[in-house]
Amino acid sequence: MVKVFSWKGKFRFCIGNKGKAAFKRPSAVVTNAQGEIFVKDDVQISMFTDDGQFIRTIGAAVLQRPYGLALTNDGHLLVIDHGRKAGDASVVRFEQDGRLVKRSPFEPLSNAAYSKCRFIAVWRDSLYVVDLGKSVVYVTDFDGKEKRRFGQFGRNEGDFREPSGISVDPKGFVYIADSKNDRIQIFDAEGTFLSLVSLNHNLLRPSDIHVTSDKYLLVSNYLKHNAHVYLLTPFESDRNI
Repeated sequence: MVKVFSWKGKFRFCIGNKGKAAFKRPSAVVTNAQGEIFVKDDVQISMFTDDGQFIRTIGAAVLQRPYGLALTNDGHLLVIDHGRKAGDASVVRFEQDGRLVKRSPFEPLSNAAYSKCRFIAVWRDSLYVVDLGKSVVYVTDFDGKEKRRFGQFGRNEGDFREPSGISVDPKGFVYIADSKNDRIQIFDAEGTFLSLVSLNHNLLRPSDIHVTSDKYLLVSNYLKHNAHVYLLTPFESDRNI
């Protein structure tokens, strides 16, 4: 199930815990401008009203092993769909009413093994995909054509150990949860390392993250099963990219 909370952390309601709206291992959530909720699980995307009423499912007939979920500026839903064979991965786009827009090969994984692409984000016309299996981030267009990649396995600044959540703020700063290094790193849109996020307490195994338009950073914790909200300082959020 997915639990929905108020901005101040007060529980509101659950979705996906009964009937035709029940989830199978939900792992990604986005909302649109109307507050409608989209949840990706292991088989499909489910859509709900802002108060948790089920609307429809999306993609059940075409998705095999979907990972990640992002909403583009023109309102399309994007997922990475892994096939049953190594290297068989696609970028799949849907309208919010459920219509399939396009399925395109995801070029970075055309010959890849040991990849685990789990978290994605978009900025302008670019798709950012975190591969926690290879500790690298791929940048492609929405048709899966690779533009560049950055990162490698390691502990130095700019390196990753099983990176997970990713979020791109309105100015193009890329925030990545470097899970097993217990930190969050900031890159520019091209993938150049800028800085670590300095927090007022130790971070342990950050999982998914999100940066809001009003400069708040939300971080979910894999081990402690909780979430924290931070206000970003001007140094981390107001620079021009």
